[in-house]
Amino acid sequence: MAKKSIKKQQEEAEIRLHTAYMNRVADLLQSLPTFAKDADESEWSALDTGKRLYTEQDITDMQNKAIELYYTDPGARGIIDTMVNFVIGSEAHVTPVDENPKVKEWWGEFCRVNKFDMRLKELVRRCFRDGESFLRFFKNKIRRNVPLVRFVEPDKIKDPQGKHSYGIEVDEDDVEDVKAYYLMNAKTNTAKRVKADDIIHTKINVDSNVKRGVSFLVGIAKYIVKYGGWLDDRIQLNKIRAMFNMIIKVTGISPTSFGEKFDDVTGKSQLSGSIAKKKVPKSGSVLVSTPGVDYEYKNLNVHAEDTGKDGRLIELQVAKGTNLVEYVVRADSSNSNYSSTMVSESPMVKMFEAWQDIFKEPVKEIYTKVIEIGIKLRRIPRGSSTECEANFAALIHRQIKDETEAYVLQILNHIVSKKTISEKFGYDYEAELKQIKKEMEEESDAGYKGQNNDEE
Repeated sequence: MAKKSIKKQQEEAEIRLHTAYMNRVADLLQSLPTFAKDADESEWSALDTGKRLYTEQDITDMQNKAIELYYTDPGARGIIDTMVNFVIGSEAHVTPVDENPKVKEWWGEFCRVNKFDMRLKELVRRCFRDGESFLRFFKNKIRRNVPLVRFVEPDKIKDPQGKHSYGIEVDEDDVEDVKAYYLMNAKTNTAKRVKADDIIHTKINVDSNVKRGVSFLVGIAKYIVKYGGWLDDRIQLNKIRAMFNMIIKVTGISPTSFGEKFDDVTGKSQLSGSIAKKKVPKSGSVLVSTPGVDYEYKNLNVHAEDTGKDGRLIELQVAKGTNLVEYVVRADSSNSNYSSTMVSESPMVKMFEAWQDIFKEPVKEIYTKVIEIGIKLRRIPRGSSTECEANFAALIHRQIKDETEAYVLQILNHIVSKKTISEKFGYDYEAELKQIKKEMEEESDAGYKGQNNDEE
């Protein structure tokens, strides 16, 4: 049989090379991990149902998916943590209206025993993540009955008998008048009735006559997941781009004998005619040219330079749904100006201020409950005020000198009290008065002693 022409052999070799390339691409795509393939949007539908009212199962599914997303996706976790940091900050504190030292001592003891500063941050985080939080009061027989508070997982609030929807018992004529909560015991399929006075329930993103809250991630989860999928696709494109580091064309000599000089990719021969999958020589190797052998380095151009804009557009959808500015969502300030976004007129600042007003209410509820317990246990006098001032982090960089001058004028004109101004700056007015008095006495004593020394 006549030998094939060199041109024909080269054409067949090119076909086999192309086939091998396509098979390699198919193998790579087949081996992609699940998260790098197209996301099954139905998996996250619990966070994108867009309902006004959710069933009890909807609430459970939504919260489970929100928790999963928070702990597995850096974008979701970053958004929730950012909300907590801006709303609460490091300067949050509660100031009792009652000036009785015993009241302040009782509240301070409660805060120390319960690590209230950290628990407050957790309350806000749970609300943004789960859509609600349940904080239960317990008796504490060890520390002079200082009440203990612990969080109850939302999926535990359920009435297995189905008499009270969402596990919350309300007045039959007023859904906002809560009578009790039912804490589910999965082992016995029974529930314990807990009086509403013992639980502080905080819910967000729903109307006042809706029993359970909705996660902050609802509506934006889809785009958070899409961005993760887009990023994984970009990683795979880079892998495909560098799939073949080098192609060796062999003509005039046996490809089998030449191919044996290189290690197989899988450890065993994969020769198919003149096509083989071989390992690239190690860095520093010297390739000696052989007659009939051509070395060609390949760099696949997939023309995907403009897809970076797509990623930004996806994250901008998240920014729209949260009122957070772009640099907060993307952790990239190249398209933003910090000084122009953190001003009093900024929509983001207004949004944080609104959330601060919302979360001041559960803080005041907790304070009132603690004071009422203190009165009942006779730790503080009867008639003690149950009112307090909840102060959260200042959102705008303060011009202390200008503010102080303005406040001094207001004090001189009897527009505002010194106590109010002191609290606006985050100081404990009573404690500061004592410290000022002590320092003045020390300075007076030092001056008196210095005068006596001069006379001597």
